[in-house]
Amino acid sequence: MVEAVSPRLKIGVVGTGWIAGTMTWFMKLNKRTKISAACDVNPDLLRRFSKRYRVPATFDDVDSLLATADVDAVYLAIPHHLHFPFLLKCLDAGKHVFCEKPLVINLEEARQVIAKAQQLELKVGVNYQYRYAPPLYSMVRTIQAGGLGKLYYGTARCPWYRGQQYYDQGPWRSKWATAGGGTTLIHASHSIDIMAWAMGTPVSVTGEIATLREDIPGLEVEDTAAGVVRFDSGALGFIFASMNSASKENQKRDTAVNFQEFAGSMGRIACRGPFPVGVHYTGVKRLKVKPPGRGFLNYGRIVDSFAGWVLNDEEFLTPAEESLKVLSIIFGLYESAQIGQRISINL
Repeated sequence: MVEAVSPRLKIGVVGTGWIAGTMTWFMKLNKRTKISAACDVNPDLLRRFSKRYRVPATFDDVDSLLATADVDAVYLAIPHHLHFPFLLKCLDAGKHVFCEKPLVINLEEARQVIAKAQQLELKVGVNYQYRYAPPLYSMVRTIQAGGLGKLYYGTARCPWYRGQQYYDQGPWRSKWATAGGGTTLIHASHSIDIMAWAMGTPVSVTGEIATLREDIPGLEVEDTAAGVVRFDSGALGFIFASMNSASKENQKRDTAVNFQEFAGSMGRIACRGPFPVGVHYTGVKRLKVKPPGRGFLNYGRIVDSFAGWVLNDEEFLTPAEESLKVLSIIFGLYESAQIGQRISINL
């Protein structure tokens, strides 16, 4: 008797830079995904990418890929300001989408994408892959189950460093119009997502931002930010983000570190990451649970989970709807810093 062949999600990769290479490697490892096509406006990048990952079909524009490639879903790894128009193109072509964070660069665009996906019965996922780290998943489920008792506060502290090389590799990252934000949106949003996922519904945010670096010509977006989020439970969330936490790119110290802490009436949980993730519980019993999806590291698990979501309607932790929380907090923080007032959040 011949066994049935399991279906594989055929994916078209749009954008072939560094993060696309990382995610494509995990897609190639996964038995439920298949890379069918790739697209990039940079012919050299596209040629190297397609050769390395043995991509059968390549395109220099997304319209051609959507019209002719044999794909079920599209993975978008492109500059932030292109997410919205490309998401709409993919949905109009009947394709599911797995998008790098942030989903889009303002809330109105996010709501339009979510509404269109629902109308067309298509699935849009966002790559907030920290949710798939087993220690963080277990931590959040412990908090959601009431393990901390009455929740008092949570933090997202992200002292990173980025130098000129980072902006030379992607000049769009330095501008509000193309990036949508700076270190808060680009670096700290993963930790803010974890904080919001653990703490519930945000109802207001107050923030301050600053652009202080003088060694990066033309930098518009913030390199340092701080904020306070109030959640519907009354608990407070504290945000600190910076890309100024060293003096040079090769300084011998941690240049990409996230610290989070949650406290309540029954104890405290503190963690550090992202690689490796370490979580310490004080006075709290950890729930021993595992995130959905199989694979190596967070990236492998979120790839597998997205495929299972599209193919079999399995649980997926970061659908586009979930990104509304983190986007509301970050864009609210920016607005608060601009006008000097607390901003209400209405999801």
